[in-house]
Formats: sequence, C-alpha cells, structure tokens
Amino acid sequence: MKNFRKKQIITSCVIIALAVITTPFIITKNTAAVKMLPEKTSPLPLKTTKGYHDQSSSEDMEKDLRNDFYKGTAASFLQDTYAGNIHHPRIQVEVIEEVVRFLKRKYQDRWSDHIYSYLETAFPEFADEIYNRFLNLEEYKTWLNDNYALLVDMSPEERREMLWEKRHFFFGEEALEIWSREFKNQTIQAALEEIDLLEGKTFDEKLDYYTTEINDACGADAETYIQRHQQELMDNFLGLDSVQNHLHQMTPDERKTCLRNVRVCMGLDDDALARWDKLDQKRDERWNSGTDYMRERQILTTEYKGSVLEQKLDDLRNQHFTSMADTIKNEEEVGFFRFNRKRVYGKN
Repeated sequence: MKNFRKKQIITSCVIIALAVITTPFIITKNTAAVKMLPEKTSPLPLKTTKGYHDQSSSEDMEKDLRNDFYKGTAASFLQDTYAGNIHHPRIQVEVIEEVVRFLKRKYQDRWSDHIYSYLETAFPEFADEIYNRFLNLEEYKTWLNDNYALLVDMSPEERREMLWEKRHFFFGEEALEIWSREFKNQTIQAALEEIDLLEGKTFDEKLDYYTTEINDACGADAETYIQRHQQELMDNFLGLDSVQNHLHQMTPDERKTCLRNVRVCMGLDDDALARWDKLDQKRDERWNSGTDYMRERQILTTEYKGSVLEQKLDDLRNQHFTSMADTIKNEEEVGFFRFNRKRVYGKN
C-alpha cells in the first residue's frame, strides 16, 4: 500500500512538471491638501514564505514541489535577464515589477507572502536591498492612490513637481536613477518647448541647443539614447512651428543642408543620409506637382460643371499623379485634399 501511495505521489509530480514545462513561463515586461505619510518607521512585513513542511500529506508535498519548480524557473529567467545590472536601482525596480506581476497571477491575494522568497532565490546577495526598495515602492503607490483626485486636478507642471518631490522623499537621490527615462524625456520635452519660444535664434542655433540638452540629460548614455530614438528626436524637433518657419523661408538648397545637419546630429550614417536625400527629393517633386494640381483644379471648377468637370479632373489627376490618380480621387470624394495641408519639411 505504501509503495502504491509513493507511486501516486511521484506520478503526480511528474505530471505537474510536464504541464509546467509545456506551458511557457511568461512575464510581461514594461517606466484638498496632500495627505502626508508618517515617517517610515513601520516594521518590515514577514519575509518568509508560508510553508507546508509541517504537514505530511501528499497534497501538500506536491504543492511544495510545484512552488519550488515555479520559483526555480522564475529565478532562472530573472538571472538571465537582469543579473548583469542588478546593482542598479532602476533594474531592481524592474525586477520587482516582474516578480509582482507573476506572483499576482499565481497566488492572487497571497502574492506578497512569496515575494521575498522569490527575490532571495534569484538574487540572494541583493534580496534585502531589493525587498526594502519594494516596500518603499508600495508606500509610494499608496500615496499615489490616496492623492489621485488631487493630482488629476493639477496642471502638468504642478503634477510633475509634486511627483518628483514624493519620489525624492521615498527614494532619495536614487529617484533620478529609478525614473531616469522619464527624467530624460521630460528634460528633452522642456528643451523643445523652450526652443519654440526662442526669439532671434537661427535654425543652427536651435539645433545646437537641442543636441546640447539631449547630451546633458542623458550624460554618458547620450549616444545610445540618440541611436535608439533617432526618428522620434528628429520628428519632435522638425515638428516645432518655429523650426518649420525657418525651413519654409529657406531656399531649396539651404533647406536641404539644414535637414541633413539635423540627421547628422542624430547619428545617421552615410547610407541613411543618402536615403533621406532621395526621399526629400521625391517629396519635393510630389508637393510641387500637388501645388500645381490644386491651382489648375481651381481654374477647372470655375469653368466647368457636371460630367464635363469630372472628366477634366480625371485627366488632370492622371497628368499629375499617374498611378496615384485614383487614390487622390477617392480622397477628394470624401472631402480630403492632401495638398491643402501644411507642408512639414522633413516629415511629409
């Protein structure tokens, strides 16, 4: 009888292990008066996982084995993904977010009983440090929830100031490291707003100011940041009204030089620069043709009506747009005239 029971236990464990192995382990990754929190003197919650080792039933033994398997698999994933930079506060927060998401799916309301055990298995030397950071993060989230209505009613500037104040309260100088991406983005966005308000500055001076702010915000990571955000950084700068005003006032050759300078500053190589030159030329030709088309179209609409006008317009579209003639016609039938839009150099 004992041997039969033992076989049952072993068989159950094998079935559980096979089920877990065939199910991919996935952790999704991904950044009134204010209620003041008291000094952070509350004791740490219990770190140890609630165990079942004082029970001898086969059901609890299977549960222990299953928990150990999940924990070991999670630890391997976390080590492979984060071990190289686990000393960095921002990486530790990412680990916390990964573990919490997984534990909430697996243990639901009891997820917090297991977090220290998982951290200790994955990163034993950093477990206490990461766990304490987790506690601070939970306090910060509690403050956010308690003050949600107040934050929503604030202006964006006031809300940013308040959030950074609280982040420094809970995390000290490490707040800038934990929210480094947000800090970079906010700094660069603020620079763009300033550039758009600068008066008496040339295009090149605005570009120089922009690149300087990017480098100051990103520090040693500036080159990497620029490489990863080339298109976004170019689009944001070229999308400024004041920058477009400069470009619209330039001769074609001056505009070509300035657009190329923007792309050089954003780290594009020679092949990419050549592709952009060709795209700019193609866009210029299309817009020139579109401008001529709209002028001639206006003349036709004043001289002809009905089916005669429709035929004249078909001929005009074929003359200017060839393969795109039907697309232009379909757009016009729903009231969209693409060449009535403002030209945004470097973007359309």
